[in-house]
Amino acid sequence: TALIEAMRAGRIDFAFLPAFSYVKAEELAHAKLLLRAVRDGQTALYSAIITRADRGLNDLKSLKGKNIAWVDPASSSGFIVPKATLITKEHIDPDTYFKRQVYAGSHDALVLSVLNGTVDAGATFANDASGKVGSWHQYLKSEADQKKLKMIYVSDPIPGDTFSTTESFAKAKPELVEKTVKMLNEMGNNEEGRKILKALYHIDSMIPANPADYQSLRDAAKVVGVK
Repeated sequence: TALIEAMRAGRIDFAFLPAFSYVKAEELAHAKLLLRAVRDGQTALYSAIITRADRGLNDLKSLKGKNIAWVDPASSSGFIVPKATLITKEHIDPDTYFKRQVYAGSHDALVLSVLNGTVDAGATFANDASGKVGSWHQYLKSEADQKKLKMIYVSDPIPGDTFSTTESFAKAKPELVEKTVKMLNEMGNNEEGRKILKALYHIDSMIPANPADYQSLRDAAKVVGVK
């Protein structure tokens, strides 16, 4: 992406990166992970497969021969993790199991595609394993529309979005990196700071992170052939 290229070229010193974008930035731009996001009290997110509540689609078996939408090939919760989970955990080959697979391009477009019946199901993010808070709640403002959709499958936890710098910048400006990390940590501990984080990135706070936290995502990307 343009953001990763800017990090590699040294034009950007810090970046908020979605989980898989961080994995790619680590590989291509020598990104150094600093923090991970806490959203709605959760340090991880989930991939949810959603359908219309009135379609009679209640589980993965009912989706055989149906149409499914993914977000895009670089989306952790909208493609990489759900597709890898179907393959490795459920022993389902999406390429033969579903009648048609399409990319919606964004989470909000995917939600609308499911709501409008353009596709039978779609993979998107949920902020908790029960599906009480998901993309369909965030993007659909009408409670009536929200209730028209339901989650029929949820993945294991996915490590959350990140805040990163580059290895070279961390070595050149260690004090600035330390101050920035401290500032973001403190923002999550006061009301004004939380308001800024919520407006900036829809998160509550940021906590220390370890690159090893993202190994499951690296493994999932290999399963689905995303490089």
